[in-house]
Amino acid sequence: MNASGLIRTPDQRLRVFVSSTLRELAEERVAVNEAITQLHLAPVMFELGARPHPAINLYRAYLEQSHIFIGIYWQSYGYVAPGMEISGLEDEYLLAGEKPRLIYIKTPAAERESGLNKLLAYIKNDDRVSYKYFSSAEELRQLVENDLALLLTERFEVSELKLGASSSQPEFIQQNLPAQVTTFIGREAEIAAVKELLERQQVRLLTLTGPGGTGKTRLSLQIAARLLDQYKDGVFFVSLAEASEPVLVVSKIAELLGVREGGSRSLLESVKGFLRDKNMLLLLDNFEQVLEAAPLISELLESAPQLKLLVTSRALLNVRGEHEFQVPTLELPGPHADKATVQLANYESVRMFIERAKATNPRFVLDDQSAPVIAEICRRLDGLPLAIELAAARVKMLSLEKLLSLLSSRLKLLTGGGRDLPERQQTLRNTMEWSVQLLNQQDQTLFARLGVFMGGFSLEAAEEVCQLGAGAGLDIFQGIDSLLNNSLLQPEYFDSTQPRFRMLETIREFALEKLNEVGELKDIQRQHAQYFIEKIGLVNQMLSTREADRALAWIDVELDNLRAALAYCFEDATMAWSAPWLLIEMNFPWYRRGFLSEGREWANRLLHSSVTVEQPIARCYALWSSGALAMWQGDLNDALDKLEQAVDTAKLIEIPMAVATTQLFLGTTYVNRGKDKVALQHLQEAMELFEQLDMSWYMATTLVHMGNASHGMGDFTKARDYLNQALEIGQPIGENWLISFILNNYGEVARTEGDYQKAQEYYEESEGLLRAMGDKGDLARLVHNLGCVARHLGDLAMAEDRFNESLAMFIKLGNQRGLAECLASMAGLWSDRGRMLPAAKLLGAAQALLDATGATWWPADRVEVDRNQENLRLSLEPDQFEAAWTTGQKMNLEAAIAYAQEEQD
Repeated sequence: MNASGLIRTPDQRLRVFVSSTLRELAEERVAVNEAITQLHLAPVMFELGARPHPAINLYRAYLEQSHIFIGIYWQSYGYVAPGMEISGLEDEYLLAGEKPRLIYIKTPAAERESGLNKLLAYIKNDDRVSYKYFSSAEELRQLVENDLALLLTERFEVSELKLGASSSQPEFIQQNLPAQVTTFIGREAEIAAVKELLERQQVRLLTLTGPGGTGKTRLSLQIAARLLDQYKDGVFFVSLAEASEPVLVVSKIAELLGVREGGSRSLLESVKGFLRDKNMLLLLDNFEQVLEAAPLISELLESAPQLKLLVTSRALLNVRGEHEFQVPTLELPGPHADKATVQLANYESVRMFIERAKATNPRFVLDDQSAPVIAEICRRLDGLPLAIELAAARVKMLSLEKLLSLLSSRLKLLTGGGRDLPERQQTLRNTMEWSVQLLNQQDQTLFARLGVFMGGFSLEAAEEVCQLGAGAGLDIFQGIDSLLNNSLLQPEYFDSTQPRFRMLETIREFALEKLNEVGELKDIQRQHAQYFIEKIGLVNQMLSTREADRALAWIDVELDNLRAALAYCFEDATMAWSAPWLLIEMNFPWYRRGFLSEGREWANRLLHSSVTVEQPIARCYALWSSGALAMWQGDLNDALDKLEQAVDTAKLIEIPMAVATTQLFLGTTYVNRGKDKVALQHLQEAMELFEQLDMSWYMATTLVHMGNASHGMGDFTKARDYLNQALEIGQPIGENWLISFILNNYGEVARTEGDYQKAQEYYEESEGLLRAMGDKGDLARLVHNLGCVARHLGDLAMAEDRFNESLAMFIKLGNQRGLAECLASMAGLWSDRGRMLPAAKLLGAAQALLDATGATWWPADRVEVDRNQENLRLSLEPDQFEAAWTTGQKMNLEAAIAYAQEEQD
C-alpha cells in the first residue's frame, strides 16, 4: 500500500510526457515510445490519439497529469502560437516545474534555431536537470530506457530512506551512501547518541572508534542516512580502505567530490576552496591506516565552518576538537539469561545471527532448542558483527551444535597469541582463522592470494595473478564462488558486463598475513604488478581510439591496483625497470582525471631513484612525466626545465617515440608561455617523427598545438590550415576528446577574428562532446568561451550566467589560470554595464593572477583584455584607473574571487 493508503487499479501507471517537435523527430518519438512501454510505463504523446481540444489546452492538461517529463531537441524551436511569446516546446518545459526532467539533445545540429539555442542554454544552467546528447534513434531509445530505470530506482531508494519524514522535504538529496544488501540490526541507542553529538554546534569532528569488525562502517552509514535532510549540500561517504599513504586522503576526497587541481593551487587548497561554504557531512571510513593525514582533516575543518566529519577508525586522530564515540559490540545475552526463545531473540547479536542465517539457509528455524545454542555462539564471538556474519554463513553446511563445537575448539587453539593486540581484535582474527580453515586447501590458497588486490578485482585479473608455478591448477572460478558463499568476498557491479569482487579490508589484511606466512607474498605481488603493467599498456592504446571512454572507465575502477603496482616497482629491484614505463602510461589518465600532484610525486620519486642513474631511458621517462604534469598544473618554470632535459635525454637514447613526445610537450609549454616561434620549431620536429611512426592521434594533437602557435603569432590563416589538417586526421579516429579539442581551437580563432556567431557554433559542438565525456576541466574553459561570445552577441544576461558557471567550475578545479581568464571576462562585462571602477580593479587582479602562473593570455583572451583595458583607460581619469588597477593587483586569489562574487550581488 502507498503512503496515502490508496489502492490503485492495475491500469494506473506512471505517466511519461514526451515533449519535442513532431516532424523532425518522428523517428525518435517512436523510439522513446518503445523505451517507455518496455518499462511498462504510460507514454503521453499527441500522436497516440486525437482529441477535440485546442492544442495548448491539450498539452497543458496532459503535462499536469504526468509524473515524468522527457524533452527531445534538435534544430527547430517549434511553433509560436498567436498571443504567445514562446513556442509550445518551451512552454512545455517551463510547465514541467519540479517534475523529474530528462533532456536529450540531438547532434550534430548545424541549423539549430536561435530560440532553441537560448532554451538549451537555460536548460544547461539548471542543475536540477539531467541532459545527454545522442545521434540516432536507437541510441536515444537505449538512453531513455536506462535513464528511466535509474530514475525510478533512485526515487525508490530515496523514499525508503525518508520513510516517516515530512512530505515537504525535497525528493532528491545529494548523497552517495552505498546501498546495503542486508538488514541493519538494532543499535538504536548508539544511533541516538551519535546523532545527538553531531547535532551539537561545537562537535564538528566525531570519531567512531573500535577494533576491526565491530560494525563501525555500517553504523556510520545508518547514522548518515538518518541525517540526510540536515545537510543542504549533501552527505558523502569516502572509503579510505585502499588509501595506504596519507597523501592519498586528499586525493580520495577530491575524487569523490569531483574536485580537480590546476594552476598553482595544490589539490588540498582546491578541496578547501570547494568546501569553504558547504553545509556538508563527510563520512571518512577506515582512517586508522592513514593517521599521519590527521592534520589535513583539521585544515579542512578550519577552512569550512559548516563542514562536519564523521570518522571511523581503530585509533583516535588525536587532533584538536575531536570527539570520540566508542562503538560497542552487539548486545549479548548473559550466561544466566532467560533461555526462552522470545527473550533471547530480543538481543541484537542473536537477531543478527538469525537474520544472516536465514539469508544463507531459508529453512533455518529458531526454536527453543536452537535459541540457547545461538546465544552461546554469539557469546563466544563477543558480539562482533563481522564474526557473527561469518559464523552464520556456515549454517547451510553445519548444524548449530557442530558449528559451536568447531568454534569452541578453534578459539581454544588460538588463545595466548598476540597480547599486544586488543582483546576483541584477537577474537576477530580467531574467527577469520576458523572461517578460512573450513575452506578446502585450494580455496584457502586462493583466499590468501586474492588479498594482494586493492579496491577489488575482476575474474580475469584473479585468473592471471593467482596462479603460481608450473603446476598451479587452481580453479579460480569455483574458488571465487566458494569465497562469495562463505562471506569472504563481496560482489560489486560497475556495469552489466563486468562483475567484480572485493574483500572487506579487515579480511584482506588477514589474507595478506596468510600469504606472507606461506612465503608467497612477494611472488604474488610481482605477478599482480606485471599483470597491471601489461594491462594498462593495452588499455592505453584505446585512449587514442573511439574506445577511449571505456579505457578511462577501466582505469577509474582499477586505480588503486595501478597505484599498488607502481609502488611495488619501487620496492622490488627486479621490477625497478617497469616503474618508468608504468609512470608514462599513467600520465594522460592523471591529466584527464585531475590527479596532477600525485603524478608529480611519483615522477619526482623516480627521478631520485637509482634506476634513473643507471638507465637513461628511465631518466627520460621520469623527466617527461614530471614536466608534462607540471605544465598541465601551470608550473611552467619547472615544466620547461624538466622537458628540456627530457628532450636532450630522448635524443641521446635515440628512441623516436620518446623524442617526438617530449618535443610535443616542450613545444606546448612554450605555447603556454607565449613563446610561439620557439614552440613551433619543437612542434614541427615532433610532427615529422609522428608522421614517420604513423601515429595519427599524436599527429592531430600536434597540429592543433601548431595551430595555437600560429594563432599566437597572428597568422590566423595558417592556424586554421593546421586545424583543418588535424580534423581531417582526427575524424576517422573517432576519439571525442581529440575532436572537442580541435573544435574548441576553431572557436578560438573565430573569436579572435571577431566572428562570434561562428565561434559560438564551434564552442557549442565542443561543449556537447565534453559534457558527454565528463571532462570537467576542459568544459570549464568552454563555458567561459561561450560567455565571451554571448557578451559580444549582445546577450549580457547569458554571458553573466556563463561566467558564473565557469567561475564555479574553475574554483572546484583549483585552476588559477582559468580563474584569471574568467575574472578578466567578468571585468569586461562590468565595463559594458558602466561599472568602470570595479571593472578596473577586477581586471588588475586577473592580470596579476595570470602573471603569477608564468603564463600569458591566449590570443582570443588577449584581444578581450587589451580592448577592455583600453576602454577602461578612456572612461576613467588616469589616477582613477591606476588606483583601481593597483588595488586589484594586490588581491590574492581568494580575495579576487570574493570581490567578483560580492560585487555581483
